[in-house]
Amino acid sequence: MAIEDIWVTEEELLEGLKGGWGLILDALTYGKPLYDLKKFLEPMRKFVGEKYKRIGKIWVLRDG
Repeated sequence: MAIEDIWVTEEELLEGLKGGWGLILDALTYGKPLYDLKKFLEPMRKFVGEKYKRIGKIWVLRDG
């Protein structure tokens, strides 16, 4: 099992989420948050599942 940490500000995270950055989408979809007391990531994880889908190694917008 690999462990990788990602350090971004809240603004950078939101920008990556809206911009479809693969690293951010992967982290939100497959990652295990170690510290998120305010549950800041939960709505973002849901957003990824609703807006994007992964085809092979790339993320694309869902239809509709």
